[in-house]
Formats: sequence, C-alpha cells, structure tokens
Amino acid sequence: MSLTRSHCCTPQIFKPMKSPVGGSSGGRTEDIVYQLSDAEKTAAYYNLAVCAANSKNDLEKTIQLLQKSFDAGFNEPKSILKDRSFPPSIRENKIFVRWVKKKLPPFPFSLFSK
Repeated sequence: MSLTRSHCCTPQIFKPMKSPVGGSSGGRTEDIVYQLSDAEKTAAYYNLAVCAANSKNDLEKTIQLLQKSFDAGFNEPKSILKDRSFPPSIRENKIFVRWVKKKLPPFPFSLFSK
C-alpha cells in the first residue's frame, strides 16, 4: 500500500506509513497532505452511509455515500440488504432495494436463453 502526498497539489508516492489520524480520515502534517487508501475510503463511506441512515433516516444521503463506497472499491452489494446496521425503514425501502439490486453482478447464464 502506498499513500499519496502532495506539495502544492503535485502528487508523489512515498513509503507506506500509518495514517496520522488512525485511519479514520486524511490528515495534515506540516505541508504534507495524507490521503486514505481505497480500502479505507470504502469503509469510511460505508460507515458514513450507516450513520446517515440511522441518524437522519436520509435515504438520498445513504445512497450517495454507498455509491462513493462502491466507487472506492466496495464489491459486496448482497451484504447491504442483510446488514442490520441499516434501519428497516431504509433496508426495506423499495427505492433502496432497487438501487442495491442494480449493483449485483449479472447472473453468468440464463436458463431460458435462446
């Protein structure tokens, strides 16, 4: 794993090291900006989606944050509908279920294909 640091917006690669803030978010040390790895972003956005679902019951914000988690590399859409961290009002919402099902990989073959 390598982190990116930037001096005046010029990204560079440097030796792997722990996040200066425990991995929960990016941090700044002097003029160096540390960024999260894709795995950390995936977990962070997923956890923020759970928070949006529970604190405000905000379906739109929950979906936006989950999309960011998918964009960062999350690849287990089946687990979302089973995750009890999401309240039933979100987990069982028709719009939410439809959105999650669109994220499922296509079935590799069809029993009724021509």
